Amino acid sequence: MLDCIDDAMFNVILQDNFSCIVNLLGIGNTLTAVLCTLLEYLLYVVLVYPLHMDGWLGQLIVRVLSSPVNYYLNSKMVFERKPTGRTFALYCALVAACMAASSGGIWLLEAIHLPPVLSKVIVDCVLFFVNYRVQRNRIFR
Repeated sequence: MLDCIDDAMFNVILQDNFSCIVNLLGIGNTLTAVLCTLLEYLLYVVLVYPLHMDGWLGQLIVRVLSSPVNYYLNSKMVFERKPTGRTFALYCALVAACMAASSGGIWLLEAIHLPPVLSKVIVDCVLFFVNYRVQRNRIFR
């Protein structure tokens, strides 16, 4: 009986937390994040595994290739702003900072023998929330 209560409570807490995250970030951000993340991971896996590229270098290439798509989707769908030269320049600066943080994070996690894709997942989860706040508060305000 107690196990059933624990399971039910866990499910309610999980659903509440997921609902809060979706409401906090908005459905547009969730959709663009999913689309861009799928694109990034597909490119990353192709670069790192078949081409035997280092994880940090694969991450750099992926960011350069996916950033224009991510910028456009965020400006239109998430923040409902017209893309401008100013916001694109600010976004590029954010991407550069995130590339450094992401590559450094992946390198550090690989140094403790985590696989490249797992390292990327961990680093990207942290950077997702940081990126959203910077975009909301500084770039697309």
